[in-house]
Amino acid sequence: MSNSNLIDYTKISPNSNPRNQAIKKLTIHHMAGDFTVETCGNGFAKPERQASANYGIGSDGRVGMYVEEKRRAWTSSNRENDYQAITIEVANDGVAPQWHVSDKALSKLIELCVDVCKRNGIKALNYTGDKSGNLTRHNMFAATDCPGPYLQSKFPWIAEEVNKRISAPDPVSGIKAGDKVLLKADAGTYTNGVKIPKSVKGKAYTAQQVKPDRVLLKEIVSWVWIGDVEPAAPASTQAVKPAGIRVGSQVKIAGTKYTNGVKIPGSVKKGTYTVQQLKSGRALLKENYSWVALKDLQAI
Repeated sequence: MSNSNLIDYTKISPNSNPRNQAIKKLTIHHMAGDFTVETCGNGFAKPERQASANYGIGSDGRVGMYVEEKRRAWTSSNRENDYQAITIEVANDGVAPQWHVSDKALSKLIELCVDVCKRNGIKALNYTGDKSGNLTRHNMFAATDCPGPYLQSKFPWIAEEVNKRISAPDPVSGIKAGDKVLLKADAGTYTNGVKIPKSVKGKAYTAQQVKPDRVLLKEIVSWVWIGDVEPAAPASTQAVKPAGIRVGSQVKIAGTKYTNGVKIPGSVKKGTYTVQQLKSGRALLKENYSWVALKDLQAI
């Protein structure tokens, strides 16, 4: 079992023991305070406290590790759950009764959950609202307010966003700062979980900043997931390209790798795709939003 590469701070707690089951779940808690990852780690470092968590996230979005993933943290008042779960404490930038959580902390929580799921072979998060799902809460196992009303209200969205990013192929967008991009008509939420208004969708914006998983749209000063944008279409139809492939052509994939070197799954190679954009020697396929070399495509 590996640990996340999103860690900014490490302070290993003595309050843990070896796992006896595979990692199958995530359990999200709140800190009941606006604690930094250092302060949270100092609390878990006390043997007499008899408590710990695998990870903690501060309101600034920094991540702390207190118990390695190969070990069971003492977090959820339930031995069986904690043997199977990665447990995550999230700081509150607001007090009772809502125990609000910052947008930065929520955004990093999604990143961390995706990372944990991908490394541990968790194909999807299933939030059922009870113990039967693999996204669980502390108050499912004990009489506690944890994870607080605000964070608890986000659990369905957390599962939805994590699953969207687990199932989507790694985007090979070719988008860079300064490019014009189109916010897709079916885009769901901003990266902070707020629903994107219909009036904002389907319009072109300028990519002010680009990160591997998100884009800052200059005109509306908002971060969106990179899978929810696409390069804005050129003003004119592009000319015929090698292999008789044009924008709008239907093609099949004949090659074995995307242009970023990632292996193309066999299930993807069986499909039929539409060329959305052409650049020198490569084509962007609309249906799976991936760049493939022209030499690896066959026109239908």
